[in-house]
Amino acid sequence: MDITFQFLGAVARYVTASGNIAFANQHWEAIESAYRYCLSVIDPATGLPRIPPGKEGGNEQDRMSDDLGLSASWVAAASSFAQLARLTGHSALAAEALSAGQRARDSIPGRYCDANQSFWIAGRTVSGLPMPESRSGPAEAITMHLFDPRQNSLLLDQLASSTFQTDWGARSIGAGSAGFDPESYGKGSVWPLGTATMAGAFWSEHRPVTALQVWRSLLPLTSLDSLGHMHEVLAGDFYRPQIESVPEQTWSSAGFLEATIHGLLGLQVDSIANRLIFAPRLPPEWSDVSVARIPLSATSVSLAMHRSEGGLSLEIDNPGPAFNLIFQPDIPLGATLQRASLNHRPIAATVENRPQQSEAKVVLDAPPGKSELRVDLQGGVAVIPDAPEPLPGDPSVGIKIVDVSLDRSVLHIAADVPTDRASRLRLKTAWQIATAAGATAQPVSPGLAELTFAATHDGGSPYRRAQVAIEFKP
Repeated sequence: MDITFQFLGAVARYVTASGNIAFANQHWEAIESAYRYCLSVIDPATGLPRIPPGKEGGNEQDRMSDDLGLSASWVAAASSFAQLARLTGHSALAAEALSAGQRARDSIPGRYCDANQSFWIAGRTVSGLPMPESRSGPAEAITMHLFDPRQNSLLLDQLASSTFQTDWGARSIGAGSAGFDPESYGKGSVWPLGTATMAGAFWSEHRPVTALQVWRSLLPLTSLDSLGHMHEVLAGDFYRPQIESVPEQTWSSAGFLEATIHGLLGLQVDSIANRLIFAPRLPPEWSDVSVARIPLSATSVSLAMHRSEGGLSLEIDNPGPAFNLIFQPDIPLGATLQRASLNHRPIAATVENRPQQSEAKVVLDAPPGKSELRVDLQGGVAVIPDAPEPLPGDPSVGIKIVDVSLDRSVLHIAADVPTDRASRLRLKTAWQIATAAGATAQPVSPGLAELTFAATHDGGSPYRRAQVAIEFKP
């Protein structure tokens, strides 16, 4: 039954990206029927969907009366339907859907927040008891901000930890949680689709270092079995396919593309508003990226970004009329803006600093033809997470970065590091390191330093939490 809720979101995204409002008008009967079905399963007491007897939500293994994923899908579906109704002239239905979605949004925190565990409740059994497992999904509950900022932050910290993260993706249930079974199809295994969605959530919530690490854990999967394809599901303890998995699952590959396009590249197309957002969150060691033939309204746009020591440039190839472009790339933490120009003429630009992310932002009307945007920067530091390449049968041994922040001249890193071996990550910065606590810091080349975490051999735990503080010279 969850597919019906997701259908409305898929149609809204298609109409927004394509600008094809005629499609929504042509298929309005089906769109409204899907919305009416969703309404038919809403509990009038809570405003949230209940799972009818004989039906399933997103969890196909456990009988449930309601689940957080389905409730989050209803909030998204109501918003999507309201958008479609507004575009097609059904204003009364749009208002009704917005009201229903807001009521569901208001109900979710009280029903699905476990204050004792600082984690969400995945759902309830048919008898109404909370499900005991700590599940890694649904990530949409985070990106939709269904919980307050403090709850969101605690959730993200736990999801970034070695409890959930492996070198090949995110476990569906955290290690050590009730019900965790690393060989189970749905209770502790690693799903590429869920991993891709989680990477997108970390990008959306301005935690690009963790997001990149989670996204990179999907890359080895393309050579685990059928080259270029991704397995349906992997074991949660060692790098190997789960016994019930198939070697190629379309949604695994589609999820990876989704995370790459909308997360790594930060591309959002709105042909109705004639607007393109390009917010790349590239690995610090990448200097170039290009994206060709981006369909926008009635034209096709190409973009090419180059990063250098002094900043970055963006080449815009626009064969059609002018369009609104929001360019919002990641920059090193703490970098300062020197100047920005479009076709060698000054243009307004800003830097937005968040606890774990700095990004430049330029809003412009991209003219017809070819243009060049230049953003000059100075300073800053970028964290380069390791990219393990596990072999079949390997356990998880890579660093799991939980938190990265810059407080004036001090870089703080919280990470789960393996206890049985030394592990490393790198810092890319022109700043010189004055002191290091929690790890050994060593320059390895101009602009590049390496942090080493020593093995502790402290018994049964494969990971420990490391707290690092790197102070840079003024």
